[in-house]
Amino acid sequence: MPADYKSKNRIAPASGKIYDLTHADVNEHAVALPGGYPANTRALVIMASRQAGTGNFRIISVTGDTVGGLLISNQGTAVWIRSASGDFLYRLTAINDDWDIYSIGYLTGSI
Repeated sequence: MPADYKSKNRIAPASGKIYDLTHADVNEHAVALPGGYPANTRALVIMASRQAGTGNFRIISVTGDTVGGLLISNQGTAVWIRSASGDFLYRLTAINDDWDIYSIGYLTGSI
């Protein structure tokens, strides 16, 4: 680990519901950085919880690979890396599912 690791990277705790997601399609979607988070936030540590429906919550990888990424089937935690556009990319695998996304923390600096 580089000696300057602590000066360039910060993991900070943050809690609370940040997104309530539901869509009438299974297309890729993007959400902006939640208000109150530093502009240099690079990733969110999240807990995703399905409130209704039968599908999955898929985090799209930062390379835009819709086959890759992380899949959460009912409830789970993940590190959600911000894309080059500055948004967080995702897809719901079933229409009209209802997902709540909670923040556990965030990472600033480079990954």
